[in-house]
Amino acid sequence: MELVGAFLIEWMTLSTLLIPVILISLIVFSTFRKFNPACGGTTRELPPRPFTAYPIVGSLLQLMFADKAPHRFVEDLLVKYGPIILIKVGHRRQVFVGSSELSRECLEAHDAIFASRPKRASSRYLSFGNDDLANVAYGDQWLFLRRIYTDELLSPKKGPLFAKIRSEELSLFVRSIMKQQRGNNPIYVNLRKRIVEITLNIISMMVMSARSFPYADINVTNKAFGRVYSEREIDEMRTRGPDWREYSSQLTTLFTTPLMEDTIPVLGFVDSLSGKRHKMKRAKRRLVELYKEVIENHKQKREKHPATETDFNFLDTLLAMPGPNDEPNLSEDTIMGLLQSTVATGSLSTSATIEWALAHLLKYPHCMKRCYEEMDTVVGRRRCVEEADIPNLPYLRAVVKETFRLTPTGPLLLPHFTTSDCKIGEYDIPAKTAVSFHVWAIGRNALTTPNPLTFDPERFLNSPIDIRGQHFELFPFGAGRRCCPAIDLSMAIVQFTLARLIQSFTWSLIGDMTPEKLDMREVFGMMITRLKPLEANAIPRLSPDLF
Repeated sequence: MELVGAFLIEWMTLSTLLIPVILISLIVFSTFRKFNPACGGTTRELPPRPFTAYPIVGSLLQLMFADKAPHRFVEDLLVKYGPIILIKVGHRRQVFVGSSELSRECLEAHDAIFASRPKRASSRYLSFGNDDLANVAYGDQWLFLRRIYTDELLSPKKGPLFAKIRSEELSLFVRSIMKQQRGNNPIYVNLRKRIVEITLNIISMMVMSARSFPYADINVTNKAFGRVYSEREIDEMRTRGPDWREYSSQLTTLFTTPLMEDTIPVLGFVDSLSGKRHKMKRAKRRLVELYKEVIENHKQKREKHPATETDFNFLDTLLAMPGPNDEPNLSEDTIMGLLQSTVATGSLSTSATIEWALAHLLKYPHCMKRCYEEMDTVVGRRRCVEEADIPNLPYLRAVVKETFRLTPTGPLLLPHFTTSDCKIGEYDIPAKTAVSFHVWAIGRNALTTPNPLTFDPERFLNSPIDIRGQHFELFPFGAGRRCCPAIDLSMAIVQFTLARLIQSFTWSLIGDMTPEKLDMREVFGMMITRLKPLEANAIPRLSPDLF
């Protein structure tokens, strides 16, 4: 209720300032239409517009009083008005695409036109501008950043080392949960909290050879790098991990906070009055402090313990790499921007996907049972499941695909931005239009997906549909030039973590909770997360000696 109250107060304040502007706009618009009947006419065939667009404010008034979360609200509009719609928000045009056929046309036939990103004030305040791989405009800088990302972090030569890291971290993770058991009693697990921790640990180990969170028995040899953690490093983890988690939580909220500066620039001062701009700048300052601390600690560590060939990580590469235009080193903003794309943003979507997958399995016990049966048949209980087993676990892989279909963590993906006019289907899309692909609505389309609201992994068994941007029935990582470059890395973490958790524990809901009562509502943000954190009881299925 406190959040709802704060939201209402914020919009009431905003409405007080907007109502005079809207009234003036209506008067001007009505008068202009009266004396110019041709007003609003155009030779272009634009997509259907659910709302009247008034001067200055566009359709902002209708959006202000929407009674649903943005992805749900737009989904309803797509069902009512067709697979593509246009909404004018202030001075900006925003197109939503809700069909696989039109998405394919945009991101295959016209990929170059849709390859850029719109400029957003929230990105300027919270990220690192031209050094943010996800939001930078298409061009030389984007190519430079993507090349660093793919050639260094995602290089095939890193594959074996990263696989060892994932295996070791998950073994320690499972062991730390098992150590909490008292007698034969079930172990209570706050799955959201623990999944965020393991995801951050895996990614931060790959990026900078340092965990973000300590385990109960952290002072053990690191098999991937062959060393033991010092007490100082353990203390760093105890402070760094909560900081990462806190920033990740802020990030999901602030990145999707609407700013008047983006829609009606002349009213940008409203963002200052409402405190939004201050919150974003304060979060950015804390983020910069956190990254600088991580980088400085890493430099000091390398002075005492120079990197070996197997220990040379992504952060080492960034610190040693020359910058563009013959600069001796990458700028600090470039390094921090790449760290943000990898550690903060990457861990958010990955951990949310794992939590959703487990929630669906707990909601549908017959699906969980089939996962157990497949795991016992293919792997058994005398050894731990490894990444090499994943291709032989088709039902588990189908569970992950079905999770991406029913609850994609990025329901609208990051918006694209047209650089020139083009035609999609029968409609004209002007240049400088923001375009969002509604993968949530596409996956839940009753015309193309039988029983779309039912979690049914079997629909993907023996199916050629993949998630790598080639099949537009399911493209949660995007497609075309701006497709997420870390698809394989993210899928490896999601599938392997889910496999270890399923093999290692029998999971059940806590207290008197039943599958029918399990709350599956979501919260809209930069990533779609569950309204309520997932909690469960765990009973070990494997011997602790295996870990």
